[in-house]
Formats: sequence, structure tokens, C-alpha cells
Amino acid sequence: MSTSTYEKYSNRFKAKVALKAHDEDTIQALSKKHSIPVSTIKEWVREIEERAELLFIEEKASGQSNVVQNYAALLRSTLEASPNGILVTDLERNVITYNQKCVEMWNLPEHIVARGKMEEAMGHIAQMVTDANEIQKKLQTIYDNPEKQVRDIWELQDGRVFEWYSGPCRVGNATIGRIAHFVDITDFKKTEEKLSRFGNLLQSINANVNEGILRSTPEDGLVYVNDAFVEIFGYDSQDEVLATDPAAFYASEDIRRGLIQELKDEGQFKNEEILFKRKDGSTFWGLENSTLVQTKDKTYIDGVITNIDNWKEAEQALRESEEKYRSILRNIEEGYFETDLKGNFTFFNNALVDIMGYSADEMIGMNHLDYVEKKEAPKVFAIFNRVYKTGNSEQDFDWELIGGDGSRIHVEASVTLRKDSEGNPLGFSGMVRDISERKEKEKQIRDALKEKEVLLEEIHHRVKNNLAVISGLLYLQSERTTDEIAANALMQSQHRINSMALIHELLYDNKTFSSINPDEYIRQLVEHISDNLKTEAASITTKIEAENFDLEMNTAIPCALIINELITNAYKYAFKGRDEGTINIGFHKNADGDYKLTVADDGVGLPEDFALTNTAQHGLGLSLVKTLSRQLKGELDFKSENGARFIITFSGAA
Repeated sequence: MSTSTYEKYSNRFKAKVALKAHDEDTIQALSKKHSIPVSTIKEWVREIEERAELLFIEEKASGQSNVVQNYAALLRSTLEASPNGILVTDLERNVITYNQKCVEMWNLPEHIVARGKMEEAMGHIAQMVTDANEIQKKLQTIYDNPEKQVRDIWELQDGRVFEWYSGPCRVGNATIGRIAHFVDITDFKKTEEKLSRFGNLLQSINANVNEGILRSTPEDGLVYVNDAFVEIFGYDSQDEVLATDPAAFYASEDIRRGLIQELKDEGQFKNEEILFKRKDGSTFWGLENSTLVQTKDKTYIDGVITNIDNWKEAEQALRESEEKYRSILRNIEEGYFETDLKGNFTFFNNALVDIMGYSADEMIGMNHLDYVEKKEAPKVFAIFNRVYKTGNSEQDFDWELIGGDGSRIHVEASVTLRKDSEGNPLGFSGMVRDISERKEKEKQIRDALKEKEVLLEEIHHRVKNNLAVISGLLYLQSERTTDEIAANALMQSQHRINSMALIHELLYDNKTFSSINPDEYIRQLVEHISDNLKTEAASITTKIEAENFDLEMNTAIPCALIINELITNAYKYAFKGRDEGTINIGFHKNADGDYKLTVADDGVGLPEDFALTNTAQHGLGLSLVKTLSRQLKGELDFKSENGARFIITFSGAA
């Protein structure tokens, strides 16, 4: 048989074979019976002799004493009674023994368990922990230093947290290997470490543990306890404990009788919270796991007891903290409530009672349908249902309640899903603020604003009409004026009036009254100017590039007049002697809120000696542009390359 085949045999099978191999003839017979090489059987015999493998002697063999058998059985049942994983290896990292809890905690595959090789087990474990390299270093350290005791926290990738303890495993004065035990402390971490569970859990199998390990019989009482048991119960020695009636360790004799009966009925009990009594009469809470073990001669009870006073103290502190929290909630000014999943009040503070106008007795158990209008109920249900399904809070939504006197109360509410420690929904909690007074003030403001909007609408309408009358008068006067210069001046004034009237018309039409969109306004203004100034002699194209933003009226009117003057000048002077031309208008706003207005043409350009400071070169239009630029607190600049370009930059705060 190949090595890969016989490696699958468990330690128990190897122990049975090795214990029967008394001489050469027996070894030959066993080799033939099981198809195992003679050298392999001899190796098993050598291992059991050198490592004092206690697990191999659970099967009764010739010449063994009942004391050894009982002690081995005690160790095995003690291992299995522990709620934690236990693993014992020799100094060559071969697995000597383990309990089933260890296999379950690490989900060890059957073939790895069967081979009993620590290297293979760690290869599997390395894939589960978050920091495999660090753990490998620590394991190497303890095997390099067999007497070293180590405690550490291992975090797993699936979110679990194990406390790991490793210490020397001794037989007599000889260190034969390492004993490790693993405590799943995940739940305790989630409850903010209500207690430090199991401290130094099993430093070795028969000594140096923090948990009390015991063996007793229903008839004779205790037959074995470890040192930790003695310390837990406050006694002076193991002999003193063994001489004590087992009922004395329980706060009530009825507790022990009940546990004995449960063991007889079920064969075991796990994680029973029990109130124990120390030698001095003081009590403590403990967690007991016990198993009924039946041998040929007697019935034993093997148990493990852990002191959980810290856990209980943490729970009490949590209850006191919750009561303090509720006391604070009762006295805050905003309404606070808690409901079950059906929407029935389970807790509320005094502020909510005052807001709603019911008595506290009336409100307890009240459902939200009892204080919400039918038309409002679907909206409220939808909000609570969304919170339940998503787990996300809903903040600052308006809610109209029916008060105790039948009045309608406007509140602003926030709702959160309440969960237990395992994340299961319990109900809802929320804060409520009375905003009835704010709602009334908002209504008053809306009514006042409406009145002002009507007034502004009328003002803009009248201003637009008055400007139209002025424009009409200027037009009539220009028609009757024979002086061409005077007629042109009147027409230019009319265009300026029309530019301002267009702004008021847009404000009136859009109902904004305080600002306009420059893109829309510039397009209409340019179209109006082009219609009045275009001639058959030249084909002039206008291109507009303006962004969408709000421009206040105090800024829009100067900009409109500037655009009017510069486009008019371009039509009059830029394209003399040319059949076509283009005028570009740009209006932009940068991230800092500053504006840039550009009017450019591709015409003949400006005179070579043109300067903004030379007023003798300027007509009324350009003078207006300079004045309006100063009004905007802006800067006016020009370029005469491939035509004329005027740039006005000004701050948004102008």
C-alpha cells in the first residue's frame, strides 16, 4: 500500500494497531491483515512510546489499569464538553488530539483531519484568516520555543473573531508538544465586549486553565476538579472541594436537581446560565456545559464552568445606560417616539404628548391611523414602508397630525428603523418638531410675496408701456425732422429706449421681475437691432455665444445698451465697401462669478491711432459704452486685428 493510502488512517486506528503490536510475529500478522508495511507499524509503535499519546489508550488493552482508562476518558469528555476548540500537537507539529469543536470552528476537511499534519491544517486556516503571514510567524516562534505561552486574537475573513491561546503540553516534567485552544468571541465583540470571555482558556488539558473542569457522579459527588475550579469557587485546595457536597456550589439545591434531571433526559446541556455559590457564600453567574458519560461501571458528569459575572455586569450597565438615555429623551424639547412594526406607540417623551395634545394614557398603544387624516395615511405608510425595506432613515418630511382637540398640527419628522443586536427589525423610532407656527408664517410670507409680485408685474408693465410711448414719440419726431443728423440721433435714441423696453418685456413675460437669461435676451436684442439696421448693400451675419445664467436687472440694462451701441457702430462703420461681414457677440461667466462681454466684427478694423483715451475720436455711442462700463465697475479694452473687438470685463458684485 502506498504512503498516500495509509496516511488516511486516523490516530485512533493507528493507536489500536500499535497497542496490539507486542512482538515481531504480531507485527507481521497485523501488516498482512491490514495491508500496511511493517516499517509503518513499527513507526506507529515508536510514536506512541515517545509521545505518550493518551488518546491511543482509550481502547482497553491488556495490562492497562482502570485509573489510566478513566483518566483518558475524562480528558476526552472534558475536551468535548468544552464550548471551545482544542488542539494538541507534538513538537514535530503532528496532531496528537483535538475536539470536534475545533474541527467545526475551522471547517477542516476530512482528509486534513485524518492525516493529522499541522502544516496541512495551517494551509487551510491561512485561507480563512486576515493576516496569515503574521500567524505563521507566531506559530514558528512557539515551536522554536516549546515552553513559550502565547495569547492572540485571530480575525477571520468571514467576520468572525477567535481568541487563540497556546501553551506547552507536558507529561510529567517533559514537554511533549503544544496545546492550543480557540474561543469564538465574535458575539462578545458585537456587544462591545460585555465581558472578557474565557480569559486564559485551557493552557493545558489537565492544568493551567481559567475554566473550571469537573467530573462527578450523581451518587458520590465530585471525583475530579482542576485548579481553576478551586480558584473560581474560592476554596483552598482540590481536596477541600472534593470533600464538599456538589449542591453547595449552587445558589439553590433545586438548580442542581434540575440540571441532573436534564442530563438524565437529554444526555447533555450547553451554555446554561447558572447562579453559583462560593465558599464564602457570595454568588456569581456562570456558564455551564455538561455531558453525561456512561461507562461499564459508573455514570459520570463531565462539565466545564465559566465565570460570566463581567458579562452580567456589562448587561446591567447597558440597561442602566438605556434608562439614562430614555430619561434624557423624556426631557428634550422635540418629540421622540418608538413604535412596533405595526405603527403602535411603545414609547414617547413628554414633548410629544404636549405637541399632540393627547394624554399619555391615550397615546400608549395608539396607531398612526388614529391621528392621521385618511388622505395623509398613504403617504405616511409609504415612508415607513420605505424605511423598513431599505433600512435607511427618512429625514425632515412634513406630516400633518390630528391633535387631541381635533386641530391640525403640522410637524417635521424623521424616522429610523429600530433593530435588535442581531439586526432584526423591532419597529421604528423618530423625532417630531412642531412647525405649525412656521407654516403659518410661511403662508403669510407667500401671501405678501404674491402681493409684491403683482405690484412688480404692474410696474414692469407700465414701464414697458411708457418706454414704448417714448420710442413712438422719437420715431414720429424723426420722421418729421428734415435734418438727417438730427433724424439719425433720434433713431439711435429710439433704439436705446427699445433696448431697455425689451428687458422689461422679458421680465414681465417670464414673471421673474429681478433677473433675465442673457442668452435669450441677447438673441432678441440682436434680432431687433439687425432688423432696423440691415441694408441691401451688405449681408451681415450675427453669431451669439452666451451662457445660461441669471443676470440681475441692474446689470442687464447697462449690458443691453453696450451691446446696442457696439452692434450699431459695427453696422455703420465696419463693413463699408464690403458685400458681407460677421458680428460675434459673446457673454460668459467664470467660476468666480466674473463676467466677460465681447462684441467683435471682421470688418475694416479701427484706425491705427485709435485710443480709448482720445475722446476726440469717439462719437456718442462709444462715449456711452465707456460710461456704462464704468457704471458696471468694469474694464473696457479693444483689439484691432482682423476687424474690431471690444471686451468688457466686470465683477458679478457690480
